Amino acid sequence: MEEAGFDIHTPLTSLPGDDNYYFYVSGPDRELIDINTMGHHRFAHVHLFADDVNETTDWYANHLGLTPLSKSVPDPMGDMTTFQSIWMNIIPCDNVTIIVFEKPDLDPPPFWWPDPPLKELHPTGDRPIAHLAFSYTDLDAAFSRMKDAGATIIHPIRSDESLKLRSFYFEGPNRVQIEIVEARPIPEGLWE
Repeated sequence: MEEAGFDIHTPLTSLPGDDNYYFYVSGPDRELIDINTMGHHRFAHVHLFADDVNETTDWYANHLGLTPLSKSVPDPMGDMTTFQSIWMNIIPCDNVTIIVFEKPDLDPPPFWWPDPPLKELHPTGDRPIAHLAFSYTDLDAAFSRMKDAGATIIHPIRSDESLKLRSFYFEGPNRVQIEIVEARPIPEGLWE
């Protein structure tokens, strides 16, 4: 990949406990892309940074109904150079895994983080990968739950006639923008 002009941030590294490997390259807008040998060709996972891994994991469990692998994970307070030294938790969601990592705020930063220490998390709406989206059949109830929970609503429920869908956006924990899309049954649903 180096010969093709890719900026490799993390060398080929073994994942713990198996024969899988990963490395990070920089995308066109400086986003980090995780290339790995997971044994399948599906979309695999999303990494999220958090100020507090347990608070963030609890939020996704309490407000979106997701079930993390662990209710609470102790902070190893490590150097973030191995998986064992990074405070993290895993939240399965259908066939995608959400991995909540502590933000890389050490100085110097860990080798896999190409920028200065990440001291403050910023809204995701202006980033190359702008938001996460989840679908629910009762959009109005989901909107009411988020408002009642005190979520900052970015865009209230609106319809996109060109895509034949309704959705709304709000700010989740650690300033991650989240979209809730109305799930529609077959044959109306575009993605089913």
